Amino acid sequence: MSRRVLAAAAWALAAALLAGACTCADGSERAVPERTAAPGAGAASAPAPAIPPYPPPAPAEPPAAGTPVAPPPLPAPERELLRDYARYWELYAEALLALDGSRLPEVMTGPRLERAREEIARLRAAGHAVRVDVENSPIVGMLAGEEAVIVDRYRNQSYLVDAASGRPVSARGVANSVHATVSLLREEGSWKVRDSRREEDPR
Repeated sequence: MSRRVLAAAAWALAAALLAGACTCADGSERAVPERTAAPGAGAASAPAPAIPPYPPPAPAEPPAAGTPVAPPPLPAPERELLRDYARYWELYAEALLALDGSRLPEVMTGPRLERAREEIARLRAAGHAVRVDVENSPIVGMLAGEEAVIVDRYRNQSYLVDAASGRPVSARGVANSVHATVSLLREEGSWKVRDSRREEDPR
């Protein structure tokens, strides 16, 4: 048999094998399995599952019964008001001990300033001074524009001292509780006490 005939027979056999392995034109199934795509190939790959943290975070514990809860912070205007009220007490205490009211206009105005000056004059005439000992508990009762009211229930154990030596004139008495309603006015960029109405709480 010639080489040309053998070659033609080989080509015919190869064509028959390929026809059996591929999909036919009429839509019949393939005889050869499809190739599987490599992991990560193609845009339709499924996302990797999320790995939980290890060790897992501990659950938040609820506050124990009876644990005090911190109050919310005060607004800035109320903090400023209470700060100036604390300064009022600082300068008032200094004035009664030194018998010098020159700085009282920084924290007082109106009727309260007049009464404080009269108080210092009486103490000076008697040769006495006052060492102020109070524990304040102020709360803001009202704040509107340039006017405000503070309600202060404070413990008072102030006592007289000799103006020259600073020694107590008499033994310190028992502390008493005072309920004060204080009106303030904003002047020259700060709050000043305009008046104060005080009542001693009955024991």
